[in-house]
Amino acid sequence: MNNNNNNKINNNLAKPLMTFNKPLTNKAEIGKVLQNKAGIYQWYNPVNGFCYIGSSANLKGRFFEYCYSMNQNKLNRTLSRGNSIIFNTLSKNGMDSFEFRILEFIDLNSNNNLKTELFLLEQAYLDAAKPEYNILKLAGSNRGHRLSVETRAKMSNAKKLQYLLKPSSRKGSKANELTRFLMFKNNKIAKKVYVYNYTDTPELQLLYVFDSIKQACLTLNYYPARLVKFITNKLILDNKFIVSWDELTKESIKDYYKSNTK
Repeated sequence: MNNNNNNKINNNLAKPLMTFNKPLTNKAEIGKVLQNKAGIYQWYNPVNGFCYIGSSANLKGRFFEYCYSMNQNKLNRTLSRGNSIIFNTLSKNGMDSFEFRILEFIDLNSNNNLKTELFLLEQAYLDAAKPEYNILKLAGSNRGHRLSVETRAKMSNAKKLQYLLKPSSRKGSKANELTRFLMFKNNKIAKKVYVYNYTDTPELQLLYVFDSIKQACLTLNYYPARLVKFITNKLILDNKFIVSWDELTKESIKDYYKSNTK
């Protein structure tokens, strides 16, 4: 993120775009305001200053998830939400003791890849605020749930199976499926992936650095083979992002503008 974006994020954390008091009591009014809105939200505890930060393409729906969970007993809430710090804290202290804040809206009509936009923006807020109620300081990390070892293993195996069973568009699909699986195991997993903003003119705007191709694929919702193709051939991702194995310079980023047009 550039300095202007960092300043905007810090300003929004200090002075949120919207602040709702007694959110459970005023849920109907809040729901009307959040209708057809996407963006970054925050649960803020005015007693100790602790907070939770999340994002959603459907802020109204996400807000009402919290409201409905307050009507569940502890067992049902645990079964449906896992060991979530923010859900458990809201239940223990009462939602009305918290402030529900909107830090930033994202225009639903102006983003080709809303999921990626939300992820990058949420991660910027997490990095800046270091919220106490977020168990994992990684955007899109299951809304603060602490999953058991058994649950994580099941989720991992399910993702691998889903990935391997996806039909290939090329000949020799069995070989291609094996190749996909091996790509998760090879050394490229350890390589960082740099994501830059793609603008009308060459500008060096680093948005995020993923620790591995696997993390980048899961977050950006791309299969490794496809994402590697974009990186290797210096193609523009979703016509908005530059992805690279290496940290780019003002000179090297120009290579992406020689074969691509905005």
